[in-house]
Amino acid sequence: MARSHTEMLRVALLGIALAGCDGAYGADAAAPPAAAAAAPAADACAEPLCYTASSLEAERNHIILHDLSLVDSTHGRVHISADRAEASGLDLASSQWVLTGNVHVEMDQSAGQHNELHADTATVQFANKHVAMMTASGEPAEFARTIDRSREQARGHARSIRFDVDRNLLQLDGDSWLSDGCREIRAPHIDYDVTRQRVQAAAGGDPSQVRGTIRTDAGAQCAPEAGARP
Repeated sequence: MARSHTEMLRVALLGIALAGCDGAYGADAAAPPAAAAAAPAADACAEPLCYTASSLEAERNHIILHDLSLVDSTHGRVHISADRAEASGLDLASSQWVLTGNVHVEMDQSAGQHNELHADTATVQFANKHVAMMTASGEPAEFARTIDRSREQARGHARSIRFDVDRNLLQLDGDSWLSDGCREIRAPHIDYDVTRQRVQAAAGGDPSQVRGTIRTDAGAQCAPEAGARP
């Protein structure tokens, strides 16, 4: 069944029985049973992991998606988009996905907290049917955290950003820069505990490589009673 590039496949990720299918499915091949009975769009899907894509190519243990839009609703809401996604393994809900091109990640958490990640490429680790870890690369890769999508709490960039989603921890490597609204830090490596808003910077043996700026116009979030600071 031929499909145009603009036609979107709407499939529940957990409903694709790739491990039990023979042959390959491409833009001009017969769709697998799960794709034929199209599910609602990713944002409206009732499954823990859902996606939409403009095209799908799949073999028994391998899948390639173009113009990916994926939603993980297991812990808050994680939305991932990329030009291309590729994954391998018997269980795609517990596997590693490689994303390339215009990678954009949005994460809605409790108390109106919202995280965003932009990168050229990313590796996303799915574990137990949810996004557990992601490593993003770019020139640079960028991170931002806001409250109620308006009040900025932190932002940063680096050549590589590793985000432990389960523990809410960031690791920035390579020309790293982070601002938490109270101070700005530059270093080869920065660790940021997103929940506790705690920052640690490593110089790699050269103390002069860690540089910081204390903002004189910092807001109320920088007062001591707002929480522990590094």
